[in-house]
Order: sequence, then structure tokens, then C-alpha cells
Amino acid sequence: MIQVCADLGTAEAAEREMRALEDAAKTHPKATRRLLTLTRDAMPGDVPKDVIVQPAYEWLLME
Repeated sequence: MIQVCADLGTAEAAEREMRALEDAAKTHPKATRRLLTLTRDAMPGDVPKDVIVQPAYEWLLME
């Protein structure tokens, strides 16, 4: 599952997006959890190990 947020610069935004992924994981526990943001500068420091956080451009360029 993918959650997208342009600016994760505040703790509240990061918590909100992580909470959304956690809620969705209750329905889809085996799904990969991915959080996309606009740039690396906006990436939160403390991310659960089962969540992939990356800039959207990296995700778009993946094969």
C-alpha cells in the first residue's frame, strides 16, 4: 500500500501518515507499506522498520 505526502516536515504530518498506513495494514497485513514524499529533505527520521520511505521520484524510476 502506498501513502503519499508532499511535506513530512512536521512531526504531526509524519504521525498522521504512519497512522494511516497502520490502519490500512489491519486489513492487508501482508502488504508492503510505502510512504512517498516529495524530497529526501522531508523524510522523517524515526520510521518503523516495516515501512519504506522514499521520495516519489525514486519510486517512479524503480523497475
